Amino acid sequence: MQKNKSRTGWILPAVIILFICQAITLPFTYYFTYANRNESPDHILTLEGTDLTWSSSENILPDGSAEFRLFSDEYQNVKSDNGEKVIAPGTENDSIVRLRNANAESATYIATLYVIQSSELPVTAELVCRDGELTDRHVLPENAADAKVIASYTGVINGEEIVDFKTEWKWIFHESDEQDRADTELGDKAADGKADDILLGLYIVVEGEDHIIPPHTGDSGMLLQIIALAVTGLILIFILLGRRRKKEEEY
Repeated sequence: MQKNKSRTGWILPAVIILFICQAITLPFTYYFTYANRNESPDHILTLEGTDLTWSSSENILPDGSAEFRLFSDEYQNVKSDNGEKVIAPGTENDSIVRLRNANAESATYIATLYVIQSSELPVTAELVCRDGELTDRHVLPENAADAKVIASYTGVINGEEIVDFKTEWKWIFHESDEQDRADTELGDKAADGKADDILLGLYIVVEGEDHIIPPHTGDSGMLLQIIALAVTGLILIFILLGRRRKKEEEY
């Protein structure tokens, strides 16, 4: 009995040490992801090894580009002051995409903002990256090969650092009879369930040694750490409860 107890006696200390290590490293992961930025990102793209992975598949197209669909039947991303989704002149919004380099080595990125639209809606959009430089070079996904390029940035992201890309768009409001008629027609089409559509796509790639590394969807490292911490915590609770129950039975 004593021999069996010595064989399993290491489990509790090991789980406690594992739990403490995970709890200590989690804040550092959060700090690494969000430090030195006043705004929280809508999407996070992580370079780890030779993989370029989105933290979530939400609003990520199958080709790996971040999707900003301005106007559709559901009017995604367009909200009025009272929270209701609308389509109207003067509407504007922005979205932040964060590129995170989990490697120790630096890497060169190319970020391209493009647009695909079903009609000539009076919408303007721009891409802002304070850490990069505007470039004539761009990379588009295969499904958007004929899309119109709005802007493209390139730059070097150092090891264990982040770079933010901010997409800003606006439906310009023109005070004229002609524009008013056009806006009314667009609103009527939307009311009939035939809304015009504008798709802004942000496609970010990283240059490898001899090829371009494209983005794809996957699980974020931070999410995995949170899950691992929760699982370890549950194991620790079960072990403590089991020991307590065993002591009660002995008495």
